[in-house]
Amino acid sequence: GGTLSLFSFYHFGIYLLLCLFPLSIALSFRILGMSWFTAGVGALIGAGLSTDGLYGLDASSYLWRGYGLSSQLFAAVWLAPALAASYRVITADKDKLGISSFIAPVLLLAATTAGHLGIGIIAFFSIAILTMSPSVQSLANKEWNGSAVRELKKRLFRAAVILGGVLF
Repeated sequence: GGTLSLFSFYHFGIYLLLCLFPLSIALSFRILGMSWFTAGVGALIGAGLSTDGLYGLDASSYLWRGYGLSSQLFAAVWLAPALAASYRVITADKDKLGISSFIAPVLLLAATTAGHLGIGIIAFFSIAILTMSPSVQSLANKEWNGSAVRELKKRLFRAAVILGGVLF
């Protein structure tokens, strides 16, 4: 009859997430303030990335004909927007941000981690790298001064709030 089996519902969900993946990449580029054209090109390239047999974030990993790691897809759709929103908050120019600024990164990162713990851990490490990267560059250029230390402390505090919110 007209009923939808659980098997069909699950595969429809996988199909829907595969279709939405390029949109999440485009959204991430827009969160970072890039143009619509750049977001579109990034979505096309991001959707075509492949790890060919490495159980990564490519279509063959998600499909049953491949490796059947469809739980990664539930996290992959949220990964790029989570990283983009976190980076935007961590690098914001304002000295003080309201708690509402942290809601989107925390929820997106929580959705990523809930979708797949391994991808969530990758997101946590990525945020740590994004937080520290300008400070490491300043240190390498011997520009380590009081303002660089203040900037690093501000970034570390914001990253700690985001990651702590997810753990909470």
